[in-house]
Amino acid sequence: MASKKSFVKGALILTFAGVLAKVLGALYRIPFNRIVGEEGAALYALGYSLYLILFALSTAEKYISSGMYQRGIVIGSETLSKVLDWSDRSTSVLFGDGAGGVLLEVSDQKTFLAENLYTDGSRGNSLESCYLGLSSPYSDEVSDRKYLTMDGRAVFDFAIRDVTKSIQKMIADASMEAEEIDYFLLHQANDRMLDKMSKKLGVSREKIPANMMEYGNTSAASIPILLSECVENHRIKMDGSQKILLTGFGGGLTWGTLLVTI
Repeated sequence: MASKKSFVKGALILTFAGVLAKVLGALYRIPFNRIVGEEGAALYALGYSLYLILFALSTAEKYISSGMYQRGIVIGSETLSKVLDWSDRSTSVLFGDGAGGVLLEVSDQKTFLAENLYTDGSRGNSLESCYLGLSSPYSDEVSDRKYLTMDGRAVFDFAIRDVTKSIQKMIADASMEAEEIDYFLLHQANDRMLDKMSKKLGVSREKIPANMMEYGNTSAASIPILLSECVENHRIKMDGSQKILLTGFGGGLTWGTLLVTI
């Protein structure tokens, strides 16, 4: 009988917590959508997935380094096929679905060496996701937008100029040279983009692996998938001897870089 009461009590607590989370989420969306608008919310959602994988890795590392936790898993996943206009060949052929994860655990060696994270909403219309217009007393009625849209040239220029500059700054702030980094795992958006970034960074293209020709741009999943493949093909040895730079960028516009030892 006691165990049954405990079960019922636990179920009630979980139910209440679920309802509370939904209420708080709704309250959060009301002022957020009124401030940034429905288009802004859509851009936030699109960019946040790319930004989140690096932010989540950084956050997980801080939890572990605090001594409170021993291990953590960060997962990036995306089903962009749901938001693509398959009649638009300028976007539909570029993107793909995917998922990948990273397991972190406590270590005596310092593994996260440097990081930076940026966002610039003024250029958000360069890459927009779909959204469902709200119709409620708390917001202006907005029509739906069904598909992802992208200004390819603007995003390309942003990556070559701003993302590369932020990578250079972080390397300099870490008192390192680009040549000291073993591999650059960059968001898999465009192979020609990686060629240009390689030249601007002054590193061999062999240090910047690519797999978008196999899967397309998988957004938040691109870095974990690439990391997994580099481990599988023994590029990354997982013995703590290599310095790896991870860079994500995309809608928002958002971009960020982590420098880690693996």
